[in-house]
Amino acid sequence: MKSKKLSEIIIKNFKSSGFVLSEPDVLLDSEYIIERSGEKFRSSMLTFESMDGKTMCLRPDLTVASCINYLKKKTNSKIYYSGQAYRRSNNKNASFINDQLGIEILGSKNQIQDDFKVISTILSSVKKIKKKNIEVRVGDISLFENLINALDMPERWK
Repeated sequence: MKSKKLSEIIIKNFKSSGFVLSEPDVLLDSEYIIERSGEKFRSSMLTFESMDGKTMCLRPDLTVASCINYLKKKTNSKIYYSGQAYRRSNNKNASFINDQLGIEILGSKNQIQDDFKVISTILSSVKKIKKKNIEVRVGDISLFENLINALDMPERWK
């Protein structure tokens, strides 16, 4: 119950910051996920074969599912998502059901401005829930790409 109340506070902040709910499908084409997200998802996906022979899966991640939803339906690019993702874990005690909550700005026209918007929205959400010892991690593959490109090594190694 406590986590539901916290989620409600965060979602209210996402909405007031202009983010719109993305409601991606629960059932997805497995090959579509692997094609866009890589093989790393295959072992964690909960899959089955449909009557027409297509391999389907329960959404393993809301970020990926929301991006697919955006590409298919051209929804609002400033989204938040909240719900359950279904995947296996190497941890024997982990649940197949994972609650996820997040925001994205897809198809950014001004990455610095949009990154600032996402980070400031997350930080203001943290302030509103008034919890101590919260850790916010920011991951951006372009930072790693910039590092690799700056190294003095043959292009084929990069």
